Amino acid sequence: MELAAGSFTRNLGTGPGQVQFTVNGGGFAAVGANRVVNLGGASATLTWGSSSGSFLPDQAALLLGTPSSDSTVNFQNPINLLNLGDGLQTVWVTAGSGTASVSAQLSGAISGSGGLAIRGNGTLVLSNTDNTYTGGTVVDSATLYATNAHTIPPERA
Repeated sequence: MELAAGSFTRNLGTGPGQVQFTVNGGGFAAVGANRVVNLGGASATLTWGSSSGSFLPDQAALLLGTPSSDSTVNFQNPINLLNLGDGLQTVWVTAGSGTASVSAQLSGAISGSGGLAIRGNGTLVLSNTDNTYTGGTVVDSATLYATNAHTIPPERA
């Protein structure tokens, strides 16, 4: 969903005005100015990976940016990654046509037993220093910036 008229604040669910992504994934891009995405409140932790009640089901990608986006989208919610399937949940980051050097930012804390796969041709910033997910981090073609050494938790054996 390209956000061209302001930031995006909605509750999760299937009712009118609510958001829930399917197995095909879903996401956001910023057009015209930097945009903020907040689902259910900035402190509402979203679960990614369960078959029901998640904002994204297992193996469905979070899509951030589009070829026509020109600004940065900041996804603010904390995310709980579940370790299902191969244990990685994919953030697909697409570089836009504008001058934004960063396609997207995940600013909420990321926790859980799953991991992240960052893919695409865009740039993603992980900015929360309280990330505690244990499933590892894989970067494939995309660019990943961490705001400090503690933003990406160490892999555990």
